[in-house]
Amino acid sequence: MTLTELSIKRPTIIVVIFSALAVLGLFSMSQLRYELLPKITPPFVTITTVYPGASPNEVQPSVTKVIEDAVSGLDKVSAVYATSSEGVSFVSIEFQQEADVNLALQDAQRKVNETAYLLGFSDPAAFSRAFKRWTGSSPRRVLASNVEHG
Repeated sequence: MTLTELSIKRPTIIVVIFSALAVLGLFSMSQLRYELLPKITPPFVTITTVYPGASPNEVQPSVTKVIEDAVSGLDKVSAVYATSSEGVSFVSIEFQQEADVNLALQDAQRKVNETAYLLGFSDPAAFSRAFKRWTGSSPRRVLASNVEHG
């Protein structure tokens, strides 16, 4: 007897078989342990530069654009975001997931120090300092800079 003949002569057996398969499938699906969207936090380095008394139109070309151009050439950079406000410049660098954040922080610090030297600061250590800030479970590295003309 073939499957088609069995289906025609005894439809209740087919209904019972497919119901059992459905129950086993639902049970198996409930036992699976998986995450649809795993929690992934890309590594970020944020450079904050304080330029007291400067307008956004002055901060953008003289500080933000210079730092943005300097750090955009770092290894494993996914994206660079920059914002200029009154007296403050923010440059955020998003790295690829496989990038080492500590190495990226050192490279960004080196680029900021080189930029400080190009901007005419003889002591880059006075221009910038590095510190860590943890936001929730995702590490964010922040470079803080202070621009003073003198």
